[in-house]
Amino acid sequence: VLNTTQVSLNVVLLALLFVHRLKKLNPAVQGRPGSQYRLFTVALMLGNKYLDDNTYTNKTWADVSGISVQEIHIMEVEFLSNMRYSLYVPESEWSSW
Repeated sequence: VLNTTQVSLNVVLLALLFVHRLKKLNPAVQGRPGSQYRLFTVALMLGNKYLDDNTYTNKTWADVSGISVQEIHIMEVEFLSNMRYSLYVPESEWSSW
């Protein structure tokens, strides 16, 4: 996914921060084996949408990840819901991250 999309380093770092926040907000949630790929894919997608003006469509993310468009959409909504729709990162948090 990283090779195909060629997203920026900042998108990758933001995606990792999103995953970190998600785990902190939902410590009891345990994914199934292999769910890390899906989780990181949706985090990359949201980081790309948040930081970049020209972003990939959900269909493109589905094509490059091998996850169906329907699943991509569901994953996006669930991720945002579990993040309490808060993607903003204050400069102080970004600097320390």
